[in-house]
Amino acid sequence: MISLDFDCISSLLEPFDKLYAGFSGGLDSTVLLYALAKKPQLKAKLTAVHVHHGLSPNADSWKLHCEQFCLRHDIPLIVYHVQLNTSSNIEKAAREKRYELFSSLSGSNTCILLGHHRDDQAETLLLQLFRGAGIEGLSAMPAWRSLGKGLLFRPLLDYTRAQIELYAINHKLSWVDDESNQETHFSRNYLRHSILPLIRVRWPGVEDNLIRTATHCQQAQHLLDQLALSDCPKLHEPSLVLDCADLLDLDNDRLNNIIRYWLRQNQVLMPDALTFNRIIPELLLSREDATPLVSWGECVLRRYRKALHLMINKPTIKLSALLWGNFPEPLVIDSISIAAKSFNTGVRVLPGDVIEIRFRQGGERMKIHGHSKMLKKLFQEWGVPQWQRDRVPLLYINQELAMVVGYAISDSFFQNDLPFTFKIEGRVI
Repeated sequence: MISLDFDCISSLLEPFDKLYAGFSGGLDSTVLLYALAKKPQLKAKLTAVHVHHGLSPNADSWKLHCEQFCLRHDIPLIVYHVQLNTSSNIEKAAREKRYELFSSLSGSNTCILLGHHRDDQAETLLLQLFRGAGIEGLSAMPAWRSLGKGLLFRPLLDYTRAQIELYAINHKLSWVDDESNQETHFSRNYLRHSILPLIRVRWPGVEDNLIRTATHCQQAQHLLDQLALSDCPKLHEPSLVLDCADLLDLDNDRLNNIIRYWLRQNQVLMPDALTFNRIIPELLLSREDATPLVSWGECVLRRYRKALHLMINKPTIKLSALLWGNFPEPLVIDSISIAAKSFNTGVRVLPGDVIEIRFRQGGERMKIHGHSKMLKKLFQEWGVPQWQRDRVPLLYINQELAMVVGYAISDSFFQNDLPFTFKIEGRVI
């Protein structure tokens, strides 16, 4: 009887507080979930996650199958119903939506588990090769990687589909078959059913060679990552801002390697080659007074003072003034959360004061360090990029600008003793 080495896998998963296993009801995810649930120490923190895409007429029956399987084996199940844009690449849209959902579940000390196996890995390498991928793409799927605030793990990458199916048969497991897996207009299915069988005739055991190539590329990518960290030690601290002032003397290959590492570190979709190759000439080498940007998908890259700023291009509303009537309870405006707490140094707020949050309109002034200065000038001194200035909260007390949240307090409202002194902070949520 084929066995999966879940003793070793179990020891790897012990440090995690929560385990979420992707569960489509298919062969691979069924075997993964069953094998995990056989380990009591893992089952206690295990939850199955089923994504109902609604693309197949059998989607409801698959959901029912997953519910019955989890009920039978006493495994908690979360079901997500999603709608996809069917006019785009369905494979890609479904995959991205699943990872978006898994990422939302992935908190600290959390592991997301997926059932990809050795055959999937070989197919992935070939698909990436046909797409013209570089070293990172030809590394195929890593066994471990960051996802959200936690980690993603693929425990079955060392096992073939045949081994996994034999395990399922020996353990009398039932699973569903997605009829779309036979449709060869999907690239992976075409490769699996039409291309790989021909390759195996000429090169038996080709999957072993493909896996070896992926391993070589993973090793090469590891070296490139180490080079990026050596060239730019600031990458040890993840940030949405990449200061390139000390990097412009590097050749383009090394600078591109740093930028790739930084984008991957921030877990965003990588741009295609044409878009990526615009970053250095259009952002880093353009005129100092220019305000260039490069965008792809939901991502936007801007440059300010030789630093790259990465943003997610979400729709925003025009922010308007709002009374903070329940001060110091937290206040949320659009995606900005503002919190106040008693502190021995901060802004003075007296009982009865009228407190208001506003946003820049132009012409604001604030007294700081004995001088009245234009807010625009202060933003320049603080190095606040132009596109961020209209979303910096301004705290007004009794109609007077008392604080630029996150930057400075007006001389008229600064206090360094209790009571009635508050530390006020804003953050994007």
